[in-house]
Amino acid sequence: MKKKLLLCLISMFFIGIGTASAMDTAKAPKMKMTTDIPEGVLTPNHINSRIGELNMEDGVPTVKTSDLIYDNLDFQHGVTSFLSG
Repeated sequence: MKKKLLLCLISMFFIGIGTASAMDTAKAPKMKMTTDIPEGVLTPNHINSRIGELNMEDGVPTVKTSDLIYDNLDFQHGVTSFLSG
């Protein structure tokens, strides 16, 4: 019984090592239609606007920037309701 267990553990060890090494050496395939993203398409990290300075981190607005945008949106909704009223 112990021999079978030992043989099973050793074989599982070698299978695991073989699988891990195969996964490590596998590379992502290069697609035919890949193109580089032009620099002008990327979102800038800093924008000066009418409502103030907008800062982004990798295209995601900071908490201060999102608060500023939501405050401006609330103001615009107030102006719209006043003018429609």
